[in-house]
Amino acid sequence: MSIYHAIITISHRRIAFEYVQPDGANCLAAMPGGNWPAPLAFYARTDRIALGADAQHAAQSHTPGAFRGYFENLPKGFSYPMGGTEKDFRYILIDAIEQVLERFLKQTLFEYNPISDYRAEMPLIVVCEADVQPNERALLKRLLTEAGYEKAKVIEYGPFVRHFVVKDLAERFTYSHTVVGWSNGNDLYLSLVSQNSPDESVSSCLVGLGTDPTEKTVGEVLWRRFSGQNTWLTHDDAEAQIKSITAEFLRSTEPIKSGSVTLRDGQTYHYDLNRAEIESAAPAELPQLRRKVSDFLLTHGISDRSKALLILRGNLAHSRYFERALSPGFGMVLPTSPTLREGVMKLIISTPDVVSQPTPPTVEPEPPKIETPPAPPSPSPEEVEKLQRMWRLLKPELRAAITNGRRQEAFDRAVELRTICEDALVSEVVTLINNFIKKHDLPGVTEPTPKPTPTPEPPAPPVDAKELEKYRRDWRQLKAELRAEFNNGRYANARSRALNARGEMGKLGLTEIVADIDKFLAKYQAAEQQSKTVTTGSGRTQSPSSNEAEGERLIKERKLKEALKWYRLKGDNHKAEVLQRIVTTEGFIKAYQVTFEASRQGKSATDITRRIDDISAFIKLCKEVNLDVTDYQELLKKYKTIKTSIH
Repeated sequence: MSIYHAIITISHRRIAFEYVQPDGANCLAAMPGGNWPAPLAFYARTDRIALGADAQHAAQSHTPGAFRGYFENLPKGFSYPMGGTEKDFRYILIDAIEQVLERFLKQTLFEYNPISDYRAEMPLIVVCEADVQPNERALLKRLLTEAGYEKAKVIEYGPFVRHFVVKDLAERFTYSHTVVGWSNGNDLYLSLVSQNSPDESVSSCLVGLGTDPTEKTVGEVLWRRFSGQNTWLTHDDAEAQIKSITAEFLRSTEPIKSGSVTLRDGQTYHYDLNRAEIESAAPAELPQLRRKVSDFLLTHGISDRSKALLILRGNLAHSRYFERALSPGFGMVLPTSPTLREGVMKLIISTPDVVSQPTPPTVEPEPPKIETPPAPPSPSPEEVEKLQRMWRLLKPELRAAITNGRRQEAFDRAVELRTICEDALVSEVVTLINNFIKKHDLPGVTEPTPKPTPTPEPPAPPVDAKELEKYRRDWRQLKAELRAEFNNGRYANARSRALNARGEMGKLGLTEIVADIDKFLAKYQAAEQQSKTVTTGSGRTQSPSSNEAEGERLIKERKLKEALKWYRLKGDNHKAEVLQRIVTTEGFIKAYQVTFEASRQGKSATDITRRIDDISAFIKLCKEVNLDVTDYQELLKKYKTIKTSIH
């Protein structure tokens, strides 16, 4: 038989089958029989087990013998039909794996004996992602050994990725730390490793923050399009096509996608998707995600992100949402590529045959050559001075807020300015803000207790944790809707809805949410008053519709956030929306300047095309408000030059 290694990569939600043949192309290739990686779902039928998307659909339809997931179902005592008998559920993964391996032996290696002839000598490696726990890895090893796979290795993927990246890039980059991010589709996993200690790392799991909210947004847009054409349409009839169109749209770089599709009810429906419209909305999860990432880094001594390298793996590597959410401030952001993955797999293959090895070997195969990218651009002295001045002006206000008991407000305002400084790579001010937060012990503070009502009601029955989280989620969703109404000038309606919500939450005794509603109302009450009159420095009052030159001046001075607020108060929603999209996108486009050399070296046609589309769309937005785009036009030319050389 040819020399080869069979590699299975598994997480709680996905599974992939690959192989390496050193006597062939010496690179990873997908095994036949599936679109890998595929959902970790099973559909057992007499003597065969379907694995992947079809099995997942069967499980969602509650088909007998179909299961979604593996590890979470182990304690439930399930069984499945196989060979005329009912087998314990724990063996369904091994049976499914063997069917894929058998197909691989026949179709790729042209070996036609029963698979039992190959088990003992098969060089099988099971690579477990971060969400697979040590006891679950031990179970996989035991099941494979019982099945006869004597040479099977079950290893954790994360340490090898960190070890390979650090060793490979140590002489090419000056970054002191590397942060690796990965998502299983629900939770976000972060690990931090120092260049000086590649075998030691710290990790964190951000529960519930590993989902790309853009996917949900696209699905909701499609459902509105479809249900608007047929009020009798059910979710079940549209679900499969919505998922398919959403996945295709998120993988593409098209600014607008439209077409027709036949749903399960047999009717044809039309749809259209506008990428700019979908991505312009700021997801409710974004502030929480950025705050928790910042807290993770700060806890472990990383206050200056420009000295750290960020690696995005798996779904994160191809998600515009996560790239925009996580990349600001880092010295460089690298999405994993086939080259990097192959390098890690070569390191794994060269590892001695052990079940779990937290410390990979120090001798690894020759890594691919990567050119050293240019250092990230330093902020201009004017930008540094501007942000330092903003911090000097803000600090007394924060101290006053802390003194008056508004600690959460002080923390939120400090974090907001810190994010701006991180985006601008002004590490000096970031350090000052972090020191202020630490000195006043601001992280984790609770909201101030609202003033008691004149006639307090009897205490409400206690709300359990599950119900409390539901009410928090409902308020976050309502707050996003109210914020949009306030920004569009519909003050009375938004205030009425907020007060109704406050009354309901008060009856339930949810003082935490009531306090947040009070803070929300106070903030927008001030904005409402300011919208009625705009006072000049000399004390004269002018109508918001006058003094048009003030907004243009703010834009010309690149005070975009101030200009955004000015146009909102003025009632010019179109220009405010354009500025909002520019502010949201600018840091992402600046990252393209930093990573230009890496993109040129990688020569990924898909990545280059996506970047060209993003920069072109950004330039178009800037021209709408007369912003100077000279630098971005030069950047666009450089990327187009790469695209021409690839073709």
